[in-house]
Amino acid sequence: MKRLWTVVMAVVMVSATVEASGVYLRHPVFQNLPPMEVRVETQFGYGDTGDLPFGLLGAFGVGIGDSLTVGVYGQVLTSDRDLPVEVDLVYGVGGFAEYAIGIGYAVVPYAGLRVGMLDPTGPTSPTLPYVGGSFGLKCPLTDVTSVSAAVTVHWAGEKGDYEAYNYERSGGSYSADSTAVTFDVGLRYAF
Repeated sequence: MKRLWTVVMAVVMVSATVEASGVYLRHPVFQNLPPMEVRVETQFGYGDTGDLPFGLLGAFGVGIGDSLTVGVYGQVLTSDRDLPVEVDLVYGVGGFAEYAIGIGYAVVPYAGLRVGMLDPTGPTSPTLPYVGGSFGLKCPLTDVTSVSAAVTVHWAGEKGDYEAYNYERSGGSYSADSTAVTFDVGLRYAF
């Protein structure tokens, strides 16, 4: 616990010394272009059977205005499955928008929305529409890198239709959820 507290304090102290213009970090070479960002996030969830769903998301975004970033993403995540054929990967692609809430501090809260398609790769499962909403914080580490943490609510499919998350077998039938919640931790690079 003491080590965790030391790491948290070090991140806060480093972020307090980073001077960022607005809410975007900028690489000096790209000053005349709109702000751009590449990010990688890991996603941690909770499964009904005690499994720990885990995912990876990669994204590229372009800043619009002072606080809005839009872009594209791709993701792959495991889903808690109890199927006769062990299939546990879910793939997704789409677009995102993220609004940073500038409050005058180095740590910046943000809200995000993802819209896309999800392929649950389960038996007889079609590609599903996907929507994800998140709320989190990003904290600069240097002039061009930052870390972020968010809670994301995922929705894919419809009630009574094909669902993407937490497949469970009960007797001879299967059930699944159309929603999931993950805790996402990411690293961002701005240029």
